[in-house]
Amino acid sequence: MKVYLTTGRTVFKGQELTDKQVTYTIWNLGEVYIDPRALQDGTVSLEDIPREVTVHFTPEPPEDALVLLPSPRGWRVKS
Repeated sequence: MKVYLTTGRTVFKGQELTDKQVTYTIWNLGEVYIDPRALQDGTVSLEDIPREVTVHFTPEPPEDALVLLPSPRGWRVKS
């Protein structure tokens, strides 16, 4: 499984994951994919990602990735 963090409008529907759950998941996977715009607009901070994790920057999610959208209290799974 791959995790892709994206940016955009805050979403309110779908399964919610807290920041802590997302950090734990990417730490266990050892890598994360991030939309570069998410860094530019402050949705994602590299300081929140464990140093042991490999970060890939790509404007499109990998084919088999779990796409996460920003939500008021963490992240929501894109449906």
